Parts: sequence; C-alpha cells; structure tokens
Amino acid sequence: MSSLSRKLHEVFDDLPDQLRKLADDFDARMTRVSTKMRDTQSSLDELDGDLGDRTDGPGGNGGRTDRPDNSGDGRGTTGDSDTDPSLRFPELRDSTPNQSRRDDARDQPSAVYSDVLGLPSAADHIIPAKKIYDIPGFADLPGSVQKEIMNMAENIMPLHRSANSSKRDLWPSDWIDRGGLGRGKNPDYVISPDEADFVRNAEYDAFREILDRIMGHYGA
Repeated sequence: MSSLSRKLHEVFDDLPDQLRKLADDFDARMTRVSTKMRDTQSSLDELDGDLGDRTDGPGGNGGRTDRPDNSGDGRGTTGDSDTDPSLRFPELRDSTPNQSRRDDARDQPSAVYSDVLGLPSAADHIIPAKKIYDIPGFADLPGSVQKEIMNMAENIMPLHRSANSSKRDLWPSDWIDRGGLGRGKNPDYVISPDEADFVRNAEYDAFREILDRIMGHYGA
C-alpha cells in the first residue's frame, strides 16, 4: 500500500460505506498522479545530469536548475506558492463559510427539523471542514483554491444553529444514524425519511465534487 493510500485510509477510517467507492477511486487516481510525477522528476534529473556533463564553466552549478521536489507523495505544485500560499487549517477555518454563504442560508428552511425549529438557519459544511482539509493533497493547494473548495455551494446546506452545533465534525449520515439533534431524548426532534435521504444524497454529491476538484488541480 502506497503512503498516499495509507494516508487516505487513515483520514477516512470512519468513512460511511456509501462514500468508500468515491474514496477508493480518488486514491487510485491520485496514486497514478504520484507515479507520473516521480517518472517526470526522474527524467528531469537525467536531463540535468546530461547538461551538467556538458557544462565546463567555473563557479557554476553544473547546468542544474533548482526545482522543488514534488515526488513521492501525490502532491504537485498547482500555483505560485509565493503569491498564493497554502493556508493552515486555523486561518482557513476562519474564512469559511464565507459571508455570502452565511447570508444565503440564514433565511432558508433547515435541511432537517425545519417544522420544529424554524429559523434562523446557519450555513453548514455538509462534509466538515476538517475532513476536507485532511484529504491528501488539499493542504498543498494554493490558498485561493482551498477557500474556493471550502466555500463551494455544493458543500453548504442550511441547518438550524442547534442542529449545526450538534452535528459538529461528524459525517452527516453518521449524525443521522446517531439520532441527530434528538438522539432519542426529545420525541419532537425526529428526522423524516425524506430529510434523511436528502442529507445522505447531499453528502454523496458534495464528497464527489470535492474530490473531483482536488483531482482537477493535480491533473488527475
């Protein structure tokens, strides 16, 4: 098992069954990217070596040009690290959901418990932000791309603030399976079958879109 594959399965150890095929496909495609990058690096190293043999100038570097080593971990250079550096999770977390997503969600009915809790709703990450950040390759994306993925509409749903606080960093389907906000304590807090189906479908679609966007930036 490759280091990328091991990392993926560590991150997704608690992954709901319905999402495992998406994760396995992501693993396979990103592993191919890693292999391609290693092959490219080897070719460039051979070319540098050949150029170095032909360079006789004193005080030079043998014709070599310094390049970042992107081999071996399935991560590539997808932007200018000086002008658009990757963001650490704490600073990224403060920027998502952005104000536009918060404003859009505020007056929309909650995806669950809308009849019981009413408004206002909060903008909830369907796939929790920390789980997105931990996906292999995401941490090395340019900051602007990280923010774009974190704030994409496909991963935001309106959820009453109480439900949002209850869900926290759980996978949505796991939160539903555990009883949601009620968890068997309040008979009024019941997630209907239609609401459960909606959330599970939204979870699947959001996860697929997130993985596709990450792979897209790595050319996978």
